[in-house]
Amino acid sequence: MYYTLINDSLLLIFSFIGMLAAFIYITILCRIHEQRTSKVRSLANLLSANSCIAGFLLNLFNFIDASIMYHADINIINENQRQPDSFCVLRGGFRSATLGALYHSLCVQAFYRLCCIVHTKHRSSRSYSFYICLIIIQWVISIGSIILFLLFKQIVYNPGGHFCQITLKNLFAFPFMYLIDYFLPLIFIIYIYIKIIIYLRHQSIIERFRRQQPIHMFRHIIYMLIILSITGIPLRVIFFLTHINHKLVPYYAQKLGMIFVTFSHASVMTYTLL
Repeated sequence: MYYTLINDSLLLIFSFIGMLAAFIYITILCRIHEQRTSKVRSLANLLSANSCIAGFLLNLFNFIDASIMYHADINIINENQRQPDSFCVLRGGFRSATLGALYHSLCVQAFYRLCCIVHTKHRSSRSYSFYICLIIIQWVISIGSIILFLLFKQIVYNPGGHFCQITLKNLFAFPFMYLIDYFLPLIFIIYIYIKIIIYLRHQSIIERFRRQQPIHMFRHIIYMLIILSITGIPLRVIFFLTHINHKLVPYYAQKLGMIFVTFSHASVMTYTLL
């Protein structure tokens, strides 16, 4: 009883911190945009705002789910008596979609930094219209994949945790979501990072100094990715243990893994604000 309430309270705190940090950062970016800074700076702010919007929505859905979990646990609702609310499956789908959108938005930011550092002569790759298209594609991929899961009823209710998501036991949907939303974006950003490092090694000291600002911002993206990667390890361990021997995994393990994931979402938004 006390463990579940502590678990739910941590989920509420972390998701609220993530929402607040994202909201503050979006507000700051709006104020900066009103001052009509340079076009390059405005484009960088647009991409940052895109990531923060995804982060805000993700933490919002986490907060709503955590509130429902807390209500169920504090009223000691028996697992067999728990029933999903009308929007549980839909909320679980959009939570997964915004998670994918957050990772994909980091890919868009990384690509922009690559163009600012390496491909400086290609002006078309730094145009507003080009990145608006990338942002639209990013959201279409994230939301489109989840709509397919909703149509094929891959998102199910978890009575033990009182939330809806793609179950770890789903050998098709969960690995597919993991590949699209996490693994491929991770490989893409690492590839860009290596390409930038190789490029800078062949540049003069003066040229490196001139590109310090874009490099600093790219490192910012890498640090956020590291936070998301490390804190996602417990959930990946739970996934593998579930398929090796489900008896090794206690019923509350998936809920415990959510603490680390929610903490990473809050940390990324807070780090963005700093």
